[in-house]
Amino acid sequence: SYSIQSPAKKDIKKKELLCSTPLHFIPKIKSLLNREFNCTFSRIENKKILSKLLSDKEIWICQGCPPYKIDKKILKLAKNLKVIVTPTTGLSHIDVGYCKKKKIKIETLNNKNITKKIFASSEYTIALMFSILRKIPQGIDVVKSGHWRDHENYLRGNELNGKTIGIVGFGRIGKNISKFLKPFNVNSIVYDPYKKVIDKNIYQCKNKKTLLNKSD
Repeated sequence: SYSIQSPAKKDIKKKELLCSTPLHFIPKIKSLLNREFNCTFSRIENKKILSKLLSDKEIWICQGCPPYKIDKKILKLAKNLKVIVTPTTGLSHIDVGYCKKKKIKIETLNNKNITKKIFASSEYTIALMFSILRKIPQGIDVVKSGHWRDHENYLRGNELNGKTIGIVGFGRIGKNISKFLKPFNVNSIVYDPYKKVIDKNIYQCKNKKTLLNKSD
């Protein structure tokens, strides 16, 4: 855990905020929070200490993937807590039922105005495709081991060009992947039992078996 940081003097008009998610890579956001709230920044992972830190807080910006469940054990001492902000789209790390019971509002990234600007998962999926086809991890291991020659067969990769890619689920990430692959001359097919894909260039499969049979 890193050290706790709070303003030297508290402004009684400002709300008390605990931030337990890393912000070192977005200093402008951290500065903005300090200006708007009485902030405590802490990555303490001990539940008892965390509960004590929350005792006077009205807002908590939690970690996206904490080593604990945000449940009754943590929140029972948070008498003033009104809002939990999580930098995720999912809520598996939060006891949503207990928060509803205690009237604690949960704010997530699962908002159309926000999610349409999030491309990390989609880009990472494309990166994994290249890693598999071009055997990039294996190539790195070979170079690190000091071997440079006679690895043509072991490291021979394949092209993304001309492949048919099967996408399960055509939500935000699925749509991004299909869009990002177009310049690589890739044919996208989709299986999504909950959504009708309105795109004449994308074949929609009736089941996953068909998708797998038609996909590279």
